[in-house]
Amino acid sequence: MGAVPSGAATVERLGRYQVIGRIAQGGMAEVLLAKLVGPQGFERPIVIKRMLPQLATDRTFVEMFPDEAKLVAGIRHPNVVQVNELSEDGEFFLVMEYLAGESAASLMKRLAMRKKRVPFAVCAYIVAEAAAGLHAAHELRGSDGQLRNVVHRDISPQNLFVTYDGAIKVIDFGIAKATDRMTKTEAGQLKGKFAYMAPESCRGGRIDRRTDLFSLATVLYEISTGTRLFVRSTDMKTLEAVCYEPIRPPSAVVKDYPKELEAVVMKGLERDPAARYQTAADMRRDLVRASHALMKGGLPDEQLKNAMHSLFSDRIEEKEEMLRRVRSGARLDHIPMGEVDGDVSIPMIVDERIGALTAPSMTGMRPVKPPEELGDRIRFFVEQQERWKLLAAGGVGALVLIVALSAIGSWFRSSSAPDDAPAATVYEPSTPAVPDRADVASPAGQVQIQFDTKPSGASVSIEGVYRGMTPLELTFDRTDNPVGVRFELPGYEPMMETVVPNVSQRLGFALVSEPAPKARGSKRSRR
Repeated sequence: MGAVPSGAATVERLGRYQVIGRIAQGGMAEVLLAKLVGPQGFERPIVIKRMLPQLATDRTFVEMFPDEAKLVAGIRHPNVVQVNELSEDGEFFLVMEYLAGESAASLMKRLAMRKKRVPFAVCAYIVAEAAAGLHAAHELRGSDGQLRNVVHRDISPQNLFVTYDGAIKVIDFGIAKATDRMTKTEAGQLKGKFAYMAPESCRGGRIDRRTDLFSLATVLYEISTGTRLFVRSTDMKTLEAVCYEPIRPPSAVVKDYPKELEAVVMKGLERDPAARYQTAADMRRDLVRASHALMKGGLPDEQLKNAMHSLFSDRIEEKEEMLRRVRSGARLDHIPMGEVDGDVSIPMIVDERIGALTAPSMTGMRPVKPPEELGDRIRFFVEQQERWKLLAAGGVGALVLIVALSAIGSWFRSSSAPDDAPAATVYEPSTPAVPDRADVASPAGQVQIQFDTKPSGASVSIEGVYRGMTPLELTFDRTDNPVGVRFELPGYEPMMETVVPNVSQRLGFALVSEPAPKARGSKRSRR
């Protein structure tokens, strides 16, 4: 149920809060402006995040609300939005501090509209402050003193909030990962905005605090160049860009891009987490140094405050008038909503092999026809993925897509194993997962094949299309033609096998660990 407008005959109340109206609505929740009314005329504007009523019967969504509240309430830091209360008035809702400002996404849009760019020192300041808030989240400990291993998983311009006074807040921990959270991500789910995911998140690999740092480096790239880094024409192409396309250095987009800032960006965008910054504090330290080195025309926070007042003077006036009317008890005809992301286009960086290159300015882009061979390969892969469904929970929600990017990697890399790859080790599974087919009525012309690996958890791709993770049972049309099966698991060498699906069977494969780095000068021995 939406918020009742303040001009209506009745005023909606949630507990001790009077709802004024809706600020925004996403796929999971709505965000309401409300006020706390106390004795002696005391009033304070607050923000309420309330789950949409159609999700109230879904246990997963219901558990996410108290989960988020408990998580964020433990992070007491000036660069993290504060959750003041978790309440229940027939439904759960979060009570949060009211922030007067805009998202970093809105800031980027306004800059693009004005054909302006944030000073590099200010860009470094914005992301350094966000890194400080993230580090506080990453270092959160439970009552037992153990790290909770918090990972935000949705760092993006939409979830970095810039107040009109130049303060930075990390917001929306709704899909954050923590060791002791009740709500868990199912295998195969991708959570977050695709264009800001880290490669290990796209591939279903292990995620940790360094995953957030890749996302933060992507934001830094975009806000400092005025150019989108990984966004492509489809979700699948965006994910492929995150995982595999060469990353164009910022200095190739903006001619006067400072080397101090580029070093931070490129280190944060390392696809190997071990080569990335290991903590947000490390990243912040380099950003602060860069900000000081690049400082011109005043302190970065003062410059940001001045820029916000210049760019959003209309919004500031509108919101201040709204708050005046709220305090006076007057009716509101409407509430200023969050700006729509699609109101102006921000140019995109696209690999030269498959799309458009963007000029250093923020004014537009020129599309180039992709090479036919590679374009056909991408098109084939995307067509094969049509069976997977996208659940878009926008705004304050999450994005969940059941895909696996490892298939793209095997598609663009050589489809055959190296000449000196070790032979596959096949083992006999100890317990049959596929029952005796005499007792199972299989559809005519179909067979079931169970795939197991040691260790389990390997991604399985059939003819370049991701099908799941081991242990996995799949149904095939009965045929004597062999099909290619690829197994991939971090820390182990990829394995490519052929299977003839002419009978129901169970197959086990022992994966081979990746070789340890060898000393310089040693020769690789053939096995």
